[in-house]
Amino acid sequence: MIKITPRKLLPIVLLAFSYTAFTFEPVPTKTLLLAYLENDLELQNLTLAAQKAELSLEYTKVSNGFDITLNSGNVVLTLNDDGSKLTASPSLEVEVPQASGLTLTAETDLTYKSETAAFSNTSLSAQLDLISTGTLSRKVTLLKSERALTQARRNLQNRAHEAENAFYTELKSLLSSIKYS
Repeated sequence: MIKITPRKLLPIVLLAFSYTAFTFEPVPTKTLLLAYLENDLELQNLTLAAQKAELSLEYTKVSNGFDITLNSGNVVLTLNDDGSKLTASPSLEVEVPQASGLTLTAETDLTYKSETAAFSNTSLSAQLDLISTGTLSRKVTLLKSERALTQARRNLQNRAHEAENAFYTELKSLLSSIKYS
């Protein structure tokens, strides 16, 4: 005789047996464990938290990385009887915060007329912070984000172990409660 209490109903549902026409095959314990873990809500929440922490770390890396700005400036095309003339004022700026706030800038005026290009007012500049608090704050932000990811992964692993232990405890309890007459 098998005694079934409401508390033990969930493990019995998980301990499903598949029947075929001629054989009786129990579901492997590993399959039951995987189904148990897939249905653990806390484990699902911690999985989402770990994914969120990973995305946050990627965002932090991108937002604290380097920045390139390419600007076309004013572009003017003039058409007249003498031919066409194209003038532009492009600029390029590269910021590398990891290198003590290094900023490189290049600007020029370009004139293109009758297959002849001329550059004027060309300037190159470099800026470097001698004492940069930004570098340290970026490192701290990145370390905090990495720490949050490590903690989220650790919480996920701990919960997976707890859920696995709970599964085997419930399975043991269920199997020990079965009495054959």
